[in-house]
Amino acid sequence: MAVGAVAVGFAGALMVIRPDPSDLDPVAFLPLLAGALYAIGAVATRAWCEGESTMVMTAGFFGMLAVMGGIGVMVLPGAEVAGPEGFVSRTWGPLDGAMWFWIAVQAVGSLIGIGFLVRGYQLGEAGHVAIFEYSLLIFASFWAYVLWDQQVPPMGFAGMALIALAGAVIALRSDEPSTLRAPEAVE
Repeated sequence: MAVGAVAVGFAGALMVIRPDPSDLDPVAFLPLLAGALYAIGAVATRAWCEGESTMVMTAGFFGMLAVMGGIGVMVLPGAEVAGPEGFVSRTWGPLDGAMWFWIAVQAVGSLIGIGFLVRGYQLGEAGHVAIFEYSLLIFASFWAYVLWDQQVPPMGFAGMALIALAGAVIALRSDEPSTLRAPEAVE
């Protein structure tokens, strides 16, 4: 049943993202490689890092993010490109107080969210936790509407419903005991 729920959740994610097969080129497969490596990391977190401190794992995640981002800034040349097409290659621009505020809000939210996600992957099966991670697409669609008035097409709403259904199936199935454990107290 869990495999079916994962498949339903993945199908829902595809319906929300709506990848375009006509835009396939070698670069389009980089997100697939990133997704595969992310999945390996999720499984490895449970298998190899179950006893590690969540704080250490989260700090390691953000530390490597800073290192790789720093390398990217130093190695990749920036260009003055207008519009959303040039987002990846755009150089640094001026930041005002409001922008710094929202960067800080996003950073704190990310820190909390990634910390919970790491803990979830440490305690639960990767397939079960991933279903709830798909809910990111629902929240991203909501904020895209609120901030930029981007409309969600009917297929997107159907995909969100499938994601929610998959999460409900995983959460409500009662034929297997929970594998989650309370953390052991340090004495």
